[in-house]
Amino acid sequence: MVNLLIEDMGKDPRSRSIGRIITAIARYGKIRLTSELKDYDLMGIPIYILHSLSKDKLIKQEDLIMQHGVDKAVMTRSLNKLQRRHYIEKIQDPEDRRAYLVRLTEKGGFLKDQTRTILYNFNDKILSGFSDDEIIQLFGYLDRLLTNAIKALEE
Repeated sequence: MVNLLIEDMGKDPRSRSIGRIITAIARYGKIRLTSELKDYDLMGIPIYILHSLSKDKLIKQEDLIMQHGVDKAVMTRSLNKLQRRHYIEKIQDPEDRRAYLVRLTEKGGFLKDQTRTILYNFNDKILSGFSDDEIIQLFGYLDRLLTNAIKALEE
């Protein structure tokens, strides 16, 4: 994969695959996170859920489903996994007994802080050599790509 990406570097910019590059960056980040968190046996959606939660605020499970764009079954499995490991607390919603409210536990807050540090360190490494202005410009381009991708889905 890396060789294919390097070979693409000299090609006409419009013939290169943006998706392939972004996917590769995400994959390397996931590999790094997996290696750093191997003792916790958590990856993917559960980690992203942790970053959406707070110890002080209850969040509806339905809101998490909307925020992360996953179906109810995936969210339920992820939350159950986090709950079994005592990273979150699920409380029955007093306004809707079929629904749950979720918040971080102390243990979950600690893990959230650890994963945030790992992700920030990875970002620092992949942004090394970029000036602050280049980083701002890069994120502007990425935001615009995301907006364009969303618009393309709506067409």
